[in-house]
Amino acid sequence: MVTKEELNKLKLNLEELLDKSFEFEFEAHKHLFDKKGLYDKFRSYDEDESFNEYNITECSEIALWIRESRSAYLAPAYCFNKYIDALILDMWWDDIKYSLDEDDRPTSTFREYSKNIELQNTLISIKMALDRFVYLFSLFYKGVSKNSTFGHIDETNDGKKKAKGFMSYVVSKKDEDELLQYVFNQYNEWIKACVFPRDAIIHYQDCMTCYSFQWDEKKHEGAEFSFQFNSKDKDSVIIDYLSLSNFTEHYYDFYNNIFEMLFAKGII
Repeated sequence: MVTKEELNKLKLNLEELLDKSFEFEFEAHKHLFDKKGLYDKFRSYDEDESFNEYNITECSEIALWIRESRSAYLAPAYCFNKYIDALILDMWWDDIKYSLDEDDRPTSTFREYSKNIELQNTLISIKMALDRFVYLFSLFYKGVSKNSTFGHIDETNDGKKKAKGFMSYVVSKKDEDELLQYVFNQYNEWIKACVFPRDAIIHYQDCMTCYSFQWDEKKHEGAEFSFQFNSKDKDSVIIDYLSLSNFTEHYYDFYNNIFEMLFAKGII
């Protein structure tokens, strides 16, 4: 049986994620100025007012993208952490409620829907963050529209695969590009499973809460765990704290690996 401490350890450090984002933004600027042979000037910009004489008005588009999409980048971790807080509050309510003033004690109904809201927000935020990536890829691949969404791959009635959005370009070019092959593999590994319940949430219905009872033989105690259920057409999916944690961790690994591959290819 999972403990409160183990759940808290699943939460992501938002400040560390911010530091990583700033690191990538700096690297993007560095690559741009390296190409222009002006990195030394860029590095000493704060101390060297004469930098302006170079009239460098071109900002790194990649660095700008990182800065402008930082809220979307942080959102999955922020919402997931809030979900863990809501889950802990509900599961250990009998231990926590006496630390709150009576007027501040949420009802059991509110606690249930708080978990649903934060779980749904996490899934929606991951899809939003993935959609932001399309503009980034459009800077390097001429066939990618900056106005497209990340897309998905559907299976038609005759068993064929039909891709939409950015994934359509990925499918057509993956065999000749290592980065696109990585995106394709990630789609099959976790993105498809993550996006499915998000689509159901956006277009069809809220997640429904179900409960399971877990018993710890050693401690002779048990706890009721909640998990969320959703369906789209004839397919259904169950999401619990572990699967949501995996989706969130996968997203940040995906983000980091994309930039490391772009830097390694020297195209930023």
